[in-house]
Amino acid sequence: MRAMKQKKQENPPLYVSGGAFIGRVNRRDPRPFLALAPHLSCDGFEFMFYEAWYEHIDAILDLFLESGLRFPTLHVEKSIGEIVGAGEKGYEGLALERFEKNCLAAKTLGAEKLIFHLWNGVPSDHHIERNIDFCAEFLAIAKAHGLILTVENVVCACGSPLDHCMRLHEKYPDLFFTFDTKMASFHRELDAVFSEKYAHLWKAIAHLHVNDHSGAYLDFSSLRTLHIGEGVLDFHRFFEGLSKVGYRGSMTLECTSMLPDGTLTPEKMQESLLRVRALSSQYFT
Repeated sequence: MRAMKQKKQENPPLYVSGGAFIGRVNRRDPRPFLALAPHLSCDGFEFMFYEAWYEHIDAILDLFLESGLRFPTLHVEKSIGEIVGAGEKGYEGLALERFEKNCLAAKTLGAEKLIFHLWNGVPSDHHIERNIDFCAEFLAIAKAHGLILTVENVVCACGSPLDHCMRLHEKYPDLFFTFDTKMASFHRELDAVFSEKYAHLWKAIAHLHVNDHSGAYLDFSSLRTLHIGEGVLDFHRFFEGLSKVGYRGSMTLECTSMLPDGTLTPEKMQESLLRVRALSSQYFT
C-alpha cells in the first residue's frame, strides 16, 4: 500500500514590524512608514508602542487608523518589564498604568495579540522572581481586554530565556509566548527549542519574530535585527522544525530597514518577506 503523503500546515500569517522603519534616527515619525507600508507583501503589521508616544498616543493612533492598514499584533512598550525588574518605589502603579494604555491602544487598532518584554534593559532578569510573580497582573489586564498576552524570549543577563518561559508556562498555563530567532541565537537556543526538553512549550508559542543574527554568543553588540540571509541562521532548518512541531501561529519580520541617516529601505524588507514566503511555501502549504 502506498504511504499517504503528510499534509502540510497552512502558511503562517506574515506581518512586518513598524519598528523596522520607526526609530530614533527619524524621531519616531510614523508617517514615512505608513506611506510605504501598503507596498509591502505582508498580511498585516505589528504596531510598536514607544515610550515617547504616551503623551500623544491618541494622535499617533489616529494616524495609524487613517492608514487603513491591519495591525493584528501590538508590541508592548518595552520599559514596562524594565520598571518591574528595577523595583523602584511606586513601580507597581506605573507599570500597570502603562500596560493598561498599551491594551487600550491594541483594542483601538483591532489587535489580537500583545508581544511583551516581561524583563528588559539593565535590570533584565536579575530579579526574575519579581517579574514572574507580577506577570499575573499583566495577564489579568490583557484578559479583561480580550487580548492574548505573549511573553517574548528576551535576552537575559543572568539566566536562560527558554527556562524562564518554561517556568512561566508551568505557573500560568493560559499564558502564551513569542519566540524570537535572533534572541534565541544569542543564547544558543535556536536548535534547543525543538528538543524534547521544550517540546510542550510549542503548545503555547503563538507568535514568532523572524530575523537574522550575526551568531555572536552573549555579545550584546550583536543584537541588531538583520535581514534574512545577512546573518548565519539556518532558516531552512528552523522552518523544517516549525513544520515538524505543527506550528499554527503568526510571525513578524522585525529586520531593521533604516540607514543611520534615517533613510528607509523598504526594498530590503521586501526581499526578506519574499524569502520567508518561499520558506513557508516549502515547509507549509
